[in-house]
Amino acid sequence: MKKTFQSFVFGCRVNEAERVKIDKELVEAGYTIDLTSPSFLIINTCAITGKAEREAKQLINQLRKRHPEAKIVVTGCSATLWIKYNTEDIKLVDIIVPNSAKSSLVNTLQTLQIDAGPLATCEVAKPAQDKFRRSNRLLVKIQDGCQRYCSYCIVPYL
Repeated sequence: MKKTFQSFVFGCRVNEAERVKIDKELVEAGYTIDLTSPSFLIINTCAITGKAEREAKQLINQLRKRHPEAKIVVTGCSATLWIKYNTEDIKLVDIIVPNSAKSSLVNTLQTLQIDAGPLATCEVAKPAQDKFRRSNRLLVKIQDGCQRYCSYCIVPYL
């Protein structure tokens, strides 16, 4: 399989900072961003609202249709929630990485032999532009969620 990927993010700036870090680690490990035929797709999800989780599932289904050969890797709060409650959503993806293992996602992908095979020639594009990458501001991760157990919030449980 080619050493190419594409990444997506839902939710907060913490998730975006993690996405930037994961993308950087993958590039340093020899992977390239490919928007046309990636060998795997990484989605850093959010579960703070039902809408964010629903949009992540919609994206997963769209990506499965658009890139049937690509492995879909999901991490983040929705992934953690799906694992915790063993939901049917786990079946939507090929690899699911909980928040507790997100920092070693690149090593996990390499261990699972997703990148096996020669590096194929492909059309490589720049990462998709978004409001955080256009601003020329460095994203600095200073927090992982919150430990206050408010009655309406799922964050400390994930």
